[in-house]
Amino acid sequence: MKRDFTIIILLAPVLLLLSASLYAQRVERVWFSTDRNIYIAGERIWCSALCMDAASRTPSELSSIAYMELHSASGVAQTAKIALMEGRGAGYIDLPNTLPTGNYRLIAYTSANLNERGYDFEAAFSREISIFNVLSTARSGDVKVVGESDYIAAVAAAPSIEPCADVQIIVASEAGCLDQIPVSIVNNTGEEITFSLSIFNEDGLLVGKASGPEEFLKMLPDADRVIFDRNRTPEYEGEIITAQSGEKTAYISAIGNYSDIYIAETADDGTVRFFTGNIYGDVELVGNISSIRQPFAEPKLNAPSTLLISESLRNRLEFRGAAMQIGRRFDSDTLYELLPKRENTLLGAERITYILDDYTRFPLMEEVIVEYISQIRARKKADGTRDIQVKIEDVFRVGEFAEDASLMMVDGVPIFDHEMIYRYDPMLVKSIDIYPYAYFIGNRQFDGIVNMKTYKGTIPSLTLGPEVRIIEFQGAALPMAYTCRKLAENADYPDYRQTLYWHPLVTAGVTGRADSSVTVICNTPDYSGTFSIVVEGITSSGNPIFVNKAFKVQ
Repeated sequence: MKRDFTIIILLAPVLLLLSASLYAQRVERVWFSTDRNIYIAGERIWCSALCMDAASRTPSELSSIAYMELHSASGVAQTAKIALMEGRGAGYIDLPNTLPTGNYRLIAYTSANLNERGYDFEAAFSREISIFNVLSTARSGDVKVVGESDYIAAVAAAPSIEPCADVQIIVASEAGCLDQIPVSIVNNTGEEITFSLSIFNEDGLLVGKASGPEEFLKMLPDADRVIFDRNRTPEYEGEIITAQSGEKTAYISAIGNYSDIYIAETADDGTVRFFTGNIYGDVELVGNISSIRQPFAEPKLNAPSTLLISESLRNRLEFRGAAMQIGRRFDSDTLYELLPKRENTLLGAERITYILDDYTRFPLMEEVIVEYISQIRARKKADGTRDIQVKIEDVFRVGEFAEDASLMMVDGVPIFDHEMIYRYDPMLVKSIDIYPYAYFIGNRQFDGIVNMKTYKGTIPSLTLGPEVRIIEFQGAALPMAYTCRKLAENADYPDYRQTLYWHPLVTAGVTGRADSSVTVICNTPDYSGTFSIVVEGITSSGNPIFVNKAFKVQ
């Protein structure tokens, strides 16, 4: 079974290339929601994404990653990648605290969209985001200062999204500070629904252009009329990383991510493509490559609309600024909840692990191998150099040492020169994982893999060859919900959270089923105000959902 799985890994890039012309002409569009529309520079934008097949109006199974770009009036200000599973995904964009005050436009697309002739980023779905920098007077785009009466009139005249779909929000109209209140979402549509749920402070600031799922569905093109003039390979399993390398066979690996290793053949022009299963987080990639091609399209967009500000906003923005700084200083991982993500199953769970502190510590790596690790052996070759072999298990669990050298790794980084392993200080190594099977990575077969995990997890004191580069890489954002379930009690700092609850991937079953309603617990903050509950999503048949409701904290 393990060998069959590794053969599939070997064939996956070939199958993707063969199916490119068939799948690349699927018309899909990305809709997304955010936890709010107004932010302070330094905060985080929480995002929920839905990639929809334009023809069927159902979640698209084609692309496994969506690209997001936040544009100011002068160009791209920030980017993010969102991993998609069956058309749904979640992520975030961290706003630098240096962003100038202004309106920004947030767009999303997939690599498959770039196959379309003249793909119009302006006509596709986008959201306008207002960002205020309370630490700087810098401005981006058209920012206009108006009087208080004019600002109040603009807030009153601002367009809003009309509710749609028979979905009910049940919540008490009032609550106290630092309370826990239940919020229930009841699905009466007669269909299964998927949606994002946001609960946030409604502080009376002017919201820019409002757009929701109903507007997105109206933007969906007639799939039969879309013309394709490119043949990019669809990113079906994950991001396809394009790089340049001077080596015939190139590789990349993510430090500390033990299954994120990819090997591919380099084309005559030095281009190499790695078919990944999505690398998560901002990581350092190690490989014999010189550069990585930027995957973002970075189109030129029209400037966002004018941002109106007034002197009357001073106190509200100062409060929001204090909340941002407290959040950056004190918000802990206990407020977040990791959501399921596509795992790279290259190595799998079957392994033999040695915790070196459980054994006598030896000063030489060869002594560690010889004295107590029976699954690997050190071998001296005819030319005087040494390599390492793993005892491979067959289907009957009978082991036999590999004929060729096995793949050695330190903190997930492949080491093809095994003499470097012999010279490595075993006192830096915490544990050794042995994978006693045959593996295919790209076009290479390895009979057994050994991964040495150091205490630091950052390949300390390891000198790599001159052809190897360490490149910072922006991976897909970790899918998370901001539920604040384990909010610290008796904290010595005020709870000024602006977003009280955010879950990007909620589902509710058909009316009548036990799961047709969803109830969450919301922790109210340490200040009074009006708070909005917003449900945005889509039904299983492709109909829009947008419902909101307000409650007060006294």
